Amino acid sequence: MAKKSVDTKKQTKFFITVKEQRILRLAAAIKNESMAEFCRNVVLQQAHNIVKKFKPPKDS
Repeated sequence: MAKKSVDTKKQTKFFITVKEQRILRLAAAIKNESMAEFCRNVVLQQAHNIVKKFKPPKDS
């Protein structure tokens, strides 16, 4: 009996202007990635950088 696979990927949508879309499309083309993959990588990298630099407040 085959196991059921669970898709853990979630879709996030956000609104961008036509100018922003052109910039993203050009940047993705330069990196030879799809626009969706490029956006995902950039968002995850930025989030990783923020978490890495985060220092929780010290208790008094």
